[in-house]
Amino acid sequence: MNLIAPFNSLLKQNSDTQKISFPKINLEAKIIRLNSKDNQKAGQFCEKIYCDMGWSKKYAYGFDDLKKTFGGKKEIFLIAKSGEAVVGCVGLKDLSKKEGLIKRFYIHYEFRGAGLANLLLARLIKFAKQKSYRFLVLDTYKNNHRAQKFYTKNGFVDFSPDLNEKWPESANPKLYQYFRIKI
Repeated sequence: MNLIAPFNSLLKQNSDTQKISFPKINLEAKIIRLNSKDNQKAGQFCEKIYCDMGWSKKYAYGFDDLKKTFGGKKEIFLIAKSGEAVVGCVGLKDLSKKEGLIKRFYIHYEFRGAGLANLLLARLIKFAKQKSYRFLVLDTYKNNHRAQKFYTKNGFVDFSPDLNEKWPESANPKLYQYFRIKI
């Protein structure tokens, strides 16, 4: 069974910039790779979402320079912009030769439920395949049921990761739930 079949049409797009209309909410957005110009705005967006959700500051790292945090050869940080505002983002870190770590996957509340998260995930999966990752892994706070439902709906399965110094959250299974998908 191909778990990422719903993303096939989205994965065929080659452009670094993808414009999307959301007629139900009367908004437009474009997905781009993070650039220096938007680095500070993206960091502020991530920090605001993190604070609004009431998550532990212990794991609020990398917001000050997302371009550097996600700057490895097999890493990327994507943002969705509506006008000049950042309305969504997702990053991929190099965890191991075969595994990429999804981090900082946030959507502005006005865009939730409109399909933006699916588009960002599709772009991330496309990049991960190009970099020869076989699996994508991630963590969510145990009380983040909306995100858990999204990942499960998109083919991710619950798993128990090995401790990994590149993934500080992997050391705290009391606080986090972990998901994985084969791509």
